[in-house]
Amino acid sequence: LGSSGRSEAWDYDPLIQPDYQPRLYNAYSGGYSRGHQIPSADRTFNNLENSTTFFFSNMTAQNYNLNGGIWADLEAKVRTWMRNGTDTMYVVTGAMIRTKTNQMVTYTSDNYGAKIAVPKYYYKALAQKRGSSYYTIAFKIDNAEPTASGTLKSYQLTVSDLEKETGYTFFP
Repeated sequence: LGSSGRSEAWDYDPLIQPDYQPRLYNAYSGGYSRGHQIPSADRTFNNLENSTTFFFSNMTAQNYNLNGGIWADLEAKVRTWMRNGTDTMYVVTGAMIRTKTNQMVTYTSDNYGAKIAVPKYYYKALAQKRGSSYYTIAFKIDNAEPTASGTLKSYQLTVSDLEKETGYTFFP
């Protein structure tokens, strides 16, 4: 974290062939925003570091109001927790295009009309180290219009429950 601000340097990830990345100089079609997986505000040490968060490989098709609402609130909360007495904060962020009960994939398109999968939900798994102790928490939020009454607490679950839902082990 630092003070460089947003670079807005939307571009291809130079480590991945452009054919394997969506073209996203503008938002996705269908009202989806370019949802950062690593938030721009998490990489403000310098402009170069921040520009990597604008690579197309870091973008997913995220509900516009989710991206600028409760998801942005969660990202800010993670930065607050990181600043308040944390030795180390491990953050795993992901997007799932299928669920255990819904295997159908929904698509939108990039700026050239290529089909891009739309995640059904997003998650964050966090492990915070303070001294010799670890504290964990997880969040799972549907990629949909957030409800007016939705608070971060209503999307909270244990890391173990999130691991069961996703099939991943986050902190072995």
